[in-house]
Amino acid sequence: MTLPQAKARIRNAWLAGIATALMTLFASVLPLFGASVDGFNLWNLTDFVLIAGLTVGIAMKSRACALIMLAYFVVSKALLVARTAEAADAVLGAIFAYLYFEGVRGTFAWRRMARAGSAQPPVLAP
Repeated sequence: MTLPQAKARIRNAWLAGIATALMTLFASVLPLFGASVDGFNLWNLTDFVLIAGLTVGIAMKSRACALIMLAYFVVSKALLVARTAEAADAVLGAIFAYLYFEGVRGTFAWRRMARAGSAQPPVLAP
């Protein structure tokens, strides 16, 4: 994996994180207006805060945040699909899980390349 590929995967993962956070926020605020989506309520705002924080961590190329986001998303989506049994949720969840997985790969590759790059002596210009 090249550095631009790693950066692209990280970017895609944090964009997916923004989308996930916004969808969670929207579904969490709907009960204020008398509607509910898949049992979401105001307590799910804590999910929004967690997802938003992990998304910032992914944007900062944190391997831990990328791993936690992947695990959290897969577990929460599996529980949601088991509760609602909707195929659309499973398909969308698989797409986002793939983006988060690639984000994990990107953060690990980026850290490996950054470490290797910092260990090399500086190149002096002629």
